[in-house]
Amino acid sequence: MSPPKALVIWQVNWYPPLQGWVKCNTDESAKGCPGRAGCGGIFRSHEADFVGGLYVLIVCQLLFYVEIMVKNSN
Repeated sequence: MSPPKALVIWQVNWYPPLQGWVKCNTDESAKGCPGRAGCGGIFRSHEADFVGGLYVLIVCQLLFYVEIMVKNSN
């Protein structure tokens, strides 16, 4: 059995920060409501070099809570 085809494909572009700056991109996900959740991020230089990363596992939370945690950590 083959996996289902994507309904919509969106192109996502990454734009580097100004020279001398570091950019942090974050995202979050939750399974169930409430359920397991997590968030993470990646730090890149103006040349797109990997500077660092992070992830946090959040147990039994609502997606709204995870959204707030990630938005407040930026």
